[in-house]
Amino acid sequence: MSGRKKIAMKDRFFEKVAKGDGDDCWMWLATKTVGGYGQMRIGKVFQLAHRISYEVHIGEIPRGLYVLHHCDVRGCVNPSHLFVGTQSDNIKDAMRKGRIARGERSGTSKLTEQQVEQIRAHTGTQREIAKLMGVWQGCISSIKSGRRWAHSAKQNKDE
Repeated sequence: MSGRKKIAMKDRFFEKVAKGDGDDCWMWLATKTVGGYGQMRIGKVFQLAHRISYEVHIGEIPRGLYVLHHCDVRGCVNPSHLFVGTQSDNIKDAMRKGRIARGERSGTSKLTEQQVEQIRAHTGTQREIAKLMGVWQGCISSIKSGRRWAHSAKQNKDE
């Protein structure tokens, strides 16, 4: 990108931003994606505003990396709130911040936290427990071994 194009893009960019005070979020005021991320048209292509902000303020985004938010505000374009990472980094960040549904919050869960604790405490065979809980035996095995609902076991150890 030439220097002149970068300046013009930066001017267009700031016309669409409401800067917060201090280290607050800078909110994107223009077009947004369905998911709430700002977007701006550059040539014939729409690009995500937080990626544009990163490039304008910090520099080129390494190939294959994503621009992630420390603040978790999708419409924020404050460069101090942005960092690059892999898709794996993004998922780990979301998990650390509790933004990924697990356990009862998952739309596919058939069990509650209380039922999982009952399964862990139950001394019957896995088939007996499975029949009692209305799930398959492999589910009981996965819970008992910690492959499923591991977050629940960690949470209870911390209490």
